Amino acid sequence: MIRLEDIRKSYRVGPVTVEVLNGVSLDVHEGDLLSIMGPSGCGKSTLMNIIGLLDRPTSGAYFLNGREASGMNDDEVSAVRNASIGFVFQSFHLLPRLTAAQNAGLPLIYRREPEGRVRRLALEALDRVGMADRAGHRPNQLSGGQQQRVAVARAIIGEPSVVLADEPTGALDPDTGAEIMDMFERLCSEQRMAVVIVTHSPEVSERCRRRARVEDGLVHEEGRVPTTPDQG
Repeated sequence: MIRLEDIRKSYRVGPVTVEVLNGVSLDVHEGDLLSIMGPSGCGKSTLMNIIGLLDRPTSGAYFLNGREASGMNDDEVSAVRNASIGFVFQSFHLLPRLTAAQNAGLPLIYRREPEGRVRRLALEALDRVGMADRAGHRPNQLSGGQQQRVAVARAIIGEPSVVLADEPTGALDPDTGAEIMDMFERLCSEQRMAVVIVTHSPEVSERCRRRARVEDGLVHEEGRVPTTPDQG
């Protein structure tokens, strides 16, 4: 599904070249639940932005569903990102004037899907995350955990191949964070989406079947939880 081959990323800061990623190679497969940890400034966000097609590497190859991203123009990148990648963020990023259903449907609106189809699929996505009864509520009428559920519905409404979650439990209490992780586990095991989570939380990382750490611009996989028959 995702293959990174010798990904490098550097930035020019005045006369100095800052190397952020120094040759990252990583595969992500259907149904994977992968955590990425590391100290602040290690390159986690840069790596997530490259995987999410929000940034381009300086060198190396990135394949998404068998297609090499470096050959895409900006319009192709936007289309592939919208169709294949869902995003979940720590601060939810819901639009305050829109209802839960309208927020969940935004990716399909950007695809110019018919209004009736957007509404139907938004309600289905909200139902999948236990928020169907809050479809007409605006963000300020929802708890933090409920807002994050709406954000997950928005991420999965287009049936993406991979969901990228940046500190998705960071603004939540432990019990609510555990519920969000339960949801991610179901997405992986039942719907075979891949979920990649950037986190500072060891508890979140321990819930993941694969665990990786970014250090010195490289990714080191620390462990893989064996997949049981029930997990697929």
